[in-house]
Amino acid sequence: MHSVPAAATSQDAERDARRPMQHVGHAAGGFASPRHELDARILGRNREMTGTRRWLQSLGIVFALAVSVARAGAADVSGSYDGSLSVPSRDTGTVAGALTQTGAVVHGTLALSLGDASLDGVYYVNGTSKGTKIVLGGANGTGVRLKWSGSSAGVGLTGTVKLKGSSGKYKGAMQLTKRAAEPPPSSQTCDSPFFTGQVMGRVLTPVCANCHVAGGAAQSTNFRITPNDLLATQQSVDGMIDIAHPEESRLVKKPLNLIPHGGGQQLANGSDEINILTQWAQLVASNQQCNGGAGDVKLAPLAADELLVRASMDLRGKRPSLAELDQIDADAGAYQGLVDQYLNSPEFLQRVKDTYNDALLVDREDDRDESLDETHAIYGEALELIAYIVKNDRPFTEIGTADYTVANDLFQRDTNRMPFPMEPVTGSDWQPTHYTDGRPHAGLLSTSAFYEVWTTNDTNKNRRRANRWSIVFHCYNFLDTPVDVTRNVDNNDPNAVLNAVTTRSDCKACHDRLDPMASFIFPMDNAGLDGDAGPTDFFRGNPERWRTANKRPPAVYGVPGSDLRDMGRLMTSNPKFAQCQTKRAFKMLFLRDPETNSELATASDIANKWTTEDGYNFRKLVRRWMLSDVYRGRPETNDADWVRRASPERMELAVKDLTGFVWTRPPEDNEDDADPNSDPPRVDPVPLLTNEKEGFKIILGGINGVSVSARSQSLNASVAMVQRKVAAMAADFVLRSDLALPDDQRVLLKGVTGAEDPTADEASLRTAIAGLERRFYGRKAATDSSVVDTWVTLYRNLYNDTTQGGTGRNQVPGTQAQRAWRGLLTAMLRSPRMMLY
Repeated sequence: MHSVPAAATSQDAERDARRPMQHVGHAAGGFASPRHELDARILGRNREMTGTRRWLQSLGIVFALAVSVARAGAADVSGSYDGSLSVPSRDTGTVAGALTQTGAVVHGTLALSLGDASLDGVYYVNGTSKGTKIVLGGANGTGVRLKWSGSSAGVGLTGTVKLKGSSGKYKGAMQLTKRAAEPPPSSQTCDSPFFTGQVMGRVLTPVCANCHVAGGAAQSTNFRITPNDLLATQQSVDGMIDIAHPEESRLVKKPLNLIPHGGGQQLANGSDEINILTQWAQLVASNQQCNGGAGDVKLAPLAADELLVRASMDLRGKRPSLAELDQIDADAGAYQGLVDQYLNSPEFLQRVKDTYNDALLVDREDDRDESLDETHAIYGEALELIAYIVKNDRPFTEIGTADYTVANDLFQRDTNRMPFPMEPVTGSDWQPTHYTDGRPHAGLLSTSAFYEVWTTNDTNKNRRRANRWSIVFHCYNFLDTPVDVTRNVDNNDPNAVLNAVTTRSDCKACHDRLDPMASFIFPMDNAGLDGDAGPTDFFRGNPERWRTANKRPPAVYGVPGSDLRDMGRLMTSNPKFAQCQTKRAFKMLFLRDPETNSELATASDIANKWTTEDGYNFRKLVRRWMLSDVYRGRPETNDADWVRRASPERMELAVKDLTGFVWTRPPEDNEDDADPNSDPPRVDPVPLLTNEKEGFKIILGGINGVSVSARSQSLNASVAMVQRKVAAMAADFVLRSDLALPDDQRVLLKGVTGAEDPTADEASLRTAIAGLERRFYGRKAATDSSVVDTWVTLYRNLYNDTTQGGTGRNQVPGTQAQRAWRGLLTAMLRSPRMMLY
C-alpha cells in the first residue's frame, strides 16, 4: 500500500493545468530543415502505411505543385516592409511586415496599428504575385479578415485593402516600402567578446535564432542570424539600431512587441536579455562596440587545496580526505587524477541523478515509511536509466534513444503499483530490461512514472509533457515566454483555443514548435500509474489524435517523425541537445547558468568537442568543465556568484563522512502487517535532512517535485538553525563514539585522548586542532597560526567554565575536557564554511 502525490503541481505545471495553451518561447540553437525533407529512416521503413505517413507523402505532392507554380513566378517581393494604412474617418495607421516569395506564392505577416483593438494585430497572410500585381489575404487573432490587391513599383508596394470583422467593413489604401537593412554609418564589425558571449550567446542564439535564420519563419526579414558567421550576424543586428536613440531601436522594441512583431512578445521588459540588447545598441551608437561591453571578470587561480575542496564537494558532496589534500599539496598536477577518481565514484552518480531530477521532477516521497524505498524506485526509473548510461560510459544520447530501460527487484516487486509487464530481473542492482507491453523503447521517453507525474487531459493535449521533455533535452521551458494568455480568447472554448494556437501570431510563434512535439505523445494518453491502470494501457492512445487535437503532425523543430523513437532521435541529434547538457553540467557545478563571456565561450567549445571528440560521454563532459580555466579560477572581486551552498543531500553526506553521524528518526509502521497487500515494515531509520516528512529537506532548499519545484541556495535563518542543531548532535555523537574506539578506527578524533588540559597538553591540542581545520575546511594551518590560536582560546574557555557541567536539565554532561571538545566541534561544524565553499 502506498500514498504519493498523483501529479506534479509545481509552478509551471499549475499554470499549464489552468491554461489550455502552452505559452511558449524560443529554444536555444539553430533551426532544423523543413518538414518536406523527409527522414530517410521514415521513408525506408517497410511496414503498413499509417495516416501519419500518408500525410508525410502528401507533402511531396504539395511541394511539387509549389515548384511548378514557382516556374511562372515574377519579381521577388521578399523582404521587410514599413508603411501606412489610410482608412476614411480614421487616423492613418502604421504597418510593419515581412513577406516571403517562392515562385508566385507569397506568404508572411502584416502587423497593423490603427488604434482599434479589434483591427490591430498581426495578420498571417498568403497569396500570389504575378508580374507587378500582388494579392494577399489573411486574418488577425480576433478573426478580422484582410484582403489586399496591389502592385509593386521599385522597392514599394501600394494598393487597396479591405478589412471585415465583427465591428464592420472598412476599405482603405496601404503603402509599403521595403526597408533596407543598412548598418549605421559609424558601425564596424569586429571580434567583440561582448557580442559573442552576451548578445549572441544569451539572446540571439537561444531566442531569436528559431525564426531569424535560413529556413526559419522569419528568414525573409532584414534581421538575419548566421550561426557560423558572427560578423555577418553583427552587421545584421547593427542594421536594427537607431544611432540617435539607441534605446528606441528596433533591436530592443521588436522582441518586446512595442513595434508589431510577427513572433509576438518574446522578452520581458527589464529582463537581462533586453538589457544586453540595449547595451549593445548603446555601444554601437557611441562607436564603442569594439572597445567596451561588460560580461566578463578577471579570474585568479584557486589555491590547490581550495580547488580540491570545491571539486570534491561538487562531484561527490563530501570533503577531500587528508591524504588527498596532502597529495595535491605535494603535486598540483595531481588534480586531474583526483578529478577522474571523483568522477568514477558512486557519489558522482548520485549527484547526476539529483541534477536531472531538478529537470524531470519525477522523484517522489511516500508518506508511509514502509513504502518509502519502493516509491523512490518506481518513480526513479528515469533517473536510474541516466545513472546507468553514465556509469557504463554509454553515449548520453541514449537518454532519448536507448532500446531498453532499467529495473531492479524493488521496482518490479508490486505489480499493482507497476502494472506494466516487462522482462524480470533479480537483485537490487539496476540493470537493463525491456517492457513487453508494446511500447517502443526510446530512453527516458518510454519510462512509466514520468507519464503519471506529468499528466495530460483534453485541454493541454500533451503539451505539458512535451514542454517537460523540452526542458530535459533542450533546456528550454516554453512557459517562460511573456504572453498575455487571456486576450481575446475564451479558454473554456476548445475550438477558440485551437483557432488561436493555429492562427494567432503570438500563439503560433511557439505552438508551431511545441505542439508537433506533443503530437508524438498521443499514444501515451492513457499512460499512468493510478489504480485504474491496466497492463496494456500505457501505449493504447490514438497516435492520429493530433489531426483534431492540435492539427500539427509529429515533428521536432520542423523535422518530421512518426513515433516515440523518432522523437528521441530528433531531440538528441538537434544541436540544442549538446548545448543544453553542457549548460546543465555547468549548473551542476556552479548552481547557475553560464553568464560571463569566458563561460559562454567555454560552453560553446566544450559542446562542440563533446559531440565530435568525446562520443557524448557525460563523464568527459563534466571533466572538461573541471579542467577549464573558468572552473579553476576565482573572481578577483570575490563575486558571490562563485560561492556554492551545500544542498540537503550534500550536507547530509558531508557530515556523515566527517563525523559518522546521520540525523534520523525511527521508522513508523503504519500498515496492517497481517494484510498480504501491505509492504513489509521498514527496518532502517529515516534520514531527516533528505526527507520531507518530519524532516528538513525543503527548509534546506530541496525540492519535492510537487509543491516545490526549484532549489533554494540562500543561507537564511532557517538553514542556519538546522545547521546548528546538526552540528551539536554530530559533535556529541563523535564524543560518544569516536573516543570509545581504538585510534586507528576513529572517524575524526585520531590522536586525541579526550582528556586534554589546555595548559599541560597545549602542544598536542594545537596539533589536533590544526588537523581538524584541515579536515573540515581543507586549509593547512600552522599550529602557531592565529586560526589555531582562536580555536585553542575557545577550548580553554570551555574547559575552564564549570558553571554548566552536570547531568541535570540545561547542563552539559562529561568531564571538563569532554565538554570542551564537544563545544569546540560544535563551533567548527556550525561555521558557514561547512555550508559555503
